[in-house]
Amino acid sequence: MRINVNINNLDNLLVKLEELPDILQTRILKGAASSWTLDIHRYIDEGKSFTPRTGQLESSINWNFNPSEGLARVYANAPYAPSVELGTSRSRPYPFMYPKYNTTEMDRRMQNLVDMANSVILDYITGEF
Repeated sequence: MRINVNINNLDNLLVKLEELPDILQTRILKGAASSWTLDIHRYIDEGKSFTPRTGQLESSINWNFNPSEGLARVYANAPYAPSVELGTSRSRPYPFMYPKYNTTEMDRRMQNLVDMANSVILDYITGEF
């Protein structure tokens, strides 16, 4: 399942990220993907999205990093993931990857990303890499 997400002010953040040393960029991108994935699982576990049945969808949610592209991707590769996320003609959507209408959740996820990036930068500055 591929869903492109446009988060306000993300473009500005990505420009700033490109100014950082490569090792910081990589760790922040990996940390961001990991953080977002953990938030997805927490959101589902809290009962705020779909009701898990077999566990297949939840276990298909993960992330990977492609160093040649410099991209981290969060994905759900269960075949029916798009139908759950976006809905169908017979079922309402149960967004879990990007719950854009739940501003509290989006704020929480964005704060987690900021906290993670700050932690990586602090580790870099203090030599704890």
